[in-house]
Amino acid sequence: MERRGIDAWSHYLPVSQITEADWVDLNCGNFNTETQACAGQNYE
Repeated sequence: MERRGIDAWSHYLPVSQITEADWVDLNCGNFNTETQACAGQNYE
């Protein structure tokens, strides 16, 4: 999965290794790639 929505320092945070921010395809700003679930607000 291509990582998008990452700022300059986020890749240094351990949790960022499994987190994807993708509002286009995943409709989620905090998608956990291990659990395959949106962990934040998911606007419909």
